[in-house]
Amino acid sequence: MKSLVSVMAAALLALGLAGVGGSAHAASEPAPFEAGPSDGVFLQLTDIHFTPFSDAKTLAQLVASPIEDWPTILSAAPAVIAGAPDTDYPLLIGALNNARLRAHYDFVINTGDYLGHNFKKTYDALGGDDGPDNTTYDQFVSKTLSFVYQTLARSFPDTSVITTLGNNDDACGDYRGDHPDPTTRAFGALLAPLGLSAPALRDAVRLGSYVAPMPHAAGRDIIALDDVSWSSGFKTCGGGDGAAEAQDTLQWLAQTLAAERAAGRTALLIMHIPPGIDAFGSAQAACPNPGQPFWSRPALDGFVALASKYRDVVKVAITGHTHMDEFRVVTDQGEPVTAVRISPAVTPLFGNNPSYTVFQYDRRGGAIKNYATYSVSSRAQAGDAAAWTRLYAFDSTYGYRDFTPRTVFELVNKTLTEDGQARKSYGDNFAAGGASAITSNTWTTFSCAQLVLADPQYTACRCP
Repeated sequence: MKSLVSVMAAALLALGLAGVGGSAHAASEPAPFEAGPSDGVFLQLTDIHFTPFSDAKTLAQLVASPIEDWPTILSAAPAVIAGAPDTDYPLLIGALNNARLRAHYDFVINTGDYLGHNFKKTYDALGGDDGPDNTTYDQFVSKTLSFVYQTLARSFPDTSVITTLGNNDDACGDYRGDHPDPTTRAFGALLAPLGLSAPALRDAVRLGSYVAPMPHAAGRDIIALDDVSWSSGFKTCGGGDGAAEAQDTLQWLAQTLAAERAAGRTALLIMHIPPGIDAFGSAQAACPNPGQPFWSRPALDGFVALASKYRDVVKVAITGHTHMDEFRVVTDQGEPVTAVRISPAVTPLFGNNPSYTVFQYDRRGGAIKNYATYSVSSRAQAGDAAAWTRLYAFDSTYGYRDFTPRTVFELVNKTLTEDGQARKSYGDNFAAGGASAITSNTWTTFSCAQLVLADPQYTACRCP
């Protein structure tokens, strides 16, 4: 059997993904930023929600085949999507092809939700075999995770792909998991090419969280945190409340931040679910109903305490999950401690346009200086490089030259209190060019969530 590398490379070459290394971009495509001598760029993809589902015949082929054969199978599959209309193979390839045109990336981050929505339900509807003790389905989930990760890695050769898991990614189900379980074990195997330390690999297998050195930035790390156990809806695979798993993750983060400070290092935090209030979910309920929290209150309080204590170690967190283009700030006693970027999704399922984000940062210290969102108006145009456009850049849109806790704090206060251009831009960009849920009637629901992370303060802000 041919090696995974050789077969994937051949398949990607046929699809236009191989042969254009991460070091090149098309001459007709302008660079995302005017970079200074110490600047680098990195790419974020989030909420891909890949769906390999079209018909029963294709699913049976995928289940029976190694992932090196999947490009051929998926390319020959019917041009329909069974189940939720998430990211199919053409959209995935189109997004990656286009992202490669923008720049040579120092590294790539993926902030989780590899798998399509209702993954098990669609698998069963197409006649997927669970196998003894669910092992066949567990293996299919692991193969799908591996396929998406390998496709990203082959798209950006010689570039580290540093990733987290999302709430849709465990074979146990949505917002489910154990420490460890078959999914975290498969996840650990994916990360072997990163050359992580033995303790980092053990953490990835046990918790889904790990620390990776930030490429090209001396003294700087990336903390990849699996925060799904902090979700207010999380359960263990057996249906338990998940309190022990949430505490495991909180304790791991505390130990990791302490070790970073002791070593004189700083870090970028990446995770799937942002802290605070689910504004989109909260907008469905009229005032004075309380906001819907993303995390359990013990997890939120523990995180805010750590963010405040280690504000010198981590200044920025990059997340996904909402599918929308957002930012917010973590504060402690009125002082900003962590800027949070919530990037829009590749999948267009919730009405957003398919998107990815390019960041500009200072290699000397790792500080985030700028970011730009790229999107395409429809999945049918994903393969057309000219159809993907830069929606906006943070600096030119909002007038700030870096993305720090202080600047984001100033900006979210401005959008909350002033009915001006910043507020209009936030609403216009919210769905990455799609139909925005932010209106004059719902504005405070979303704006208050940028600054206030919990009730009763959030409801007081939203429903004055």
